[in-house]
Amino acid sequence: MKEGKSVVVHVHAPWCTNCKAQDPILNAEIKSPVYKEVTFLQVDFDTQKSVLKTLNVSIQSTILVFKQGKEVGRVTGNTKEKDIEELTKKAL
Repeated sequence: MKEGKSVVVHVHAPWCTNCKAQDPILNAEIKSPVYKEVTFLQVDFDTQKSVLKTLNVSIQSTILVFKQGKEVGRVTGNTKEKDIEELTKKAL
């Protein structure tokens, strides 16, 4: 992010049903050539507490988008494909 690259961060927990619903949407985007310049990261909600604090996230199933080192959007608990795609396109 410090280099200005676009990053999508998924705060994920293996026991979270919303996270599981978000996974296939984000996985499809990762494979899409449209997102070839975007880095996708997954943060483990249960074990990466310091990262959560840095990102100011308090709940799993949060997706954050950064562009040019700045946060440009976030959603929490949203599992609608259209909404997630709209959010992640902000990274382009």
